[in-house]
Amino acid sequence: MFRLTNKGSQSRKNHKIINQTTKISESDQAIPKSSLQLQMEKQRELEEKARIEAEEANRKMLELQEQKKAAAAAAVPVAPAQVPTSPEYSLSDMEAYIAKMTEYVKHMQMLEQRNLLLEKENSRIQEENNNLRREMAERVHIKPGIITAQIQKSFPNYQ
Repeated sequence: MFRLTNKGSQSRKNHKIINQTTKISESDQAIPKSSLQLQMEKQRELEEKARIEAEEANRKMLELQEQKKAAAAAAVPVAPAQVPTSPEYSLSDMEAYIAKMTEYVKHMQMLEQRNLLLEKENSRIQEENNNLRREMAERVHIKPGIITAQIQKSFPNYQ
């Protein structure tokens, strides 16, 4: 702060001036507000009015919506939910369906039998081919070599 010395009477005076308090009597007029303060107060008043108007508008809108809902609920009776019923088929429709299904089952059985017959015939033909290869190898007297190795690779069931 200030240095107070015996010599520096000026610094003491400055100290007293800085630290003294000013008393304003009630009889004196208040300090006039600056134009900035006046403008700020007007702005606050306008914002407060706008906020109050917005709240009133929201209340009115909510009341209107509630009235509309109440009117709609009173005007429209609530219908019970309808459970969809399965279509009723006539006896002839059911008989036709059963006939088609029996045909389908018969056809599938026939295909399964044919598949079994084809598998049996295939295994018989493979066995016959293997026998013929063995006979050919015995007649020609081929020792195990390149050709028999190729045959064994091509036909793993061949012995």
